[in-house]
Amino acid sequence: MIERIGITGPRGRLGSVLVQMGGIPLDVDICDGLALHIAIKKAAPDIIIHTAAYTDVDKAESEPERAFQVNVHGTHNLRQAYDKKIILLSTDYIFDGKSGPYKEDARANPQSWYGLSKMSAENMIDPTDIIVRTTGLYGNWDKPDFVQKILEQAENGQSIDLLDKVTTSPTNVHHLAEALLELVTLIDKDFARPHILNLSGNTVLSPYDFARMAVETFGLDPACCKRVNVFVRPAKRPQRGGFKLDMAKSLGLPLYSAEEGLDKMYKESLYANENK
Repeated sequence: MIERIGITGPRGRLGSVLVQMGGIPLDVDICDGLALHIAIKKAAPDIIIHTAAYTDVDKAESEPERAFQVNVHGTHNLRQAYDKKIILLSTDYIFDGKSGPYKEDARANPQSWYGLSKMSAENMIDPTDIIVRTTGLYGNWDKPDFVQKILEQAENGQSIDLLDKVTTSPTNVHHLAEALLELVTLIDKDFARPHILNLSGNTVLSPYDFARMAVETFGLDPACCKRVNVFVRPAKRPQRGGFKLDMAKSLGLPLYSAEEGLDKMYKESLYANENK
């Protein structure tokens, strides 16, 4: 029976939420194989959700060695130190972004060092482990994200340039954590588990449309959101990203729309303000 769920990256955007929901923090540098082995032995988890990662997409372009050290070698260390099942978090950045949203069996073709490091990390785990691909995480108020940045700019009356020809699947981190824990219960029942599973918000839309939705949800003026066709960054992003979620739906996992994700974030902000 799975009772103890270990969480790598317990202070990250997703990992911290999983710890709040009962996960056991493996608060250790995954690049340190010995320290990782000791931490796992002490925690004695029945399964590990591997959220620890190098996630600075643009910075990875200038320091790819560090991205690979954390994402690839760190994942290899985890697989060597632990002999039970791992759920690895991955991303749609492993794709070229020409034909999304993507199914689980789509061909990987990363266009950035970050994407290449995550694709390589997927190759470090066993066929009996599970790769969960997600994208566009937001909703943890303790960790700055796209939504928080947009809201801050809107509150300050700033004009916000946003791409409207790009698509993704924004994912509330609390909803993702809920789905991951439900996935663990299915594993506990020894179901016919997939090796790769897409889990994200079930709305595919552009950053422009998502930003307008966020601003409106929080009662701000969406006129601050401006459409642009080009946004230059060091790392290339998938232009047509996001996921198809047919497999997750067939498993009965909880999936939520972008509206539901933002509404949850809004209600949490009201609760926090009321309890200051």
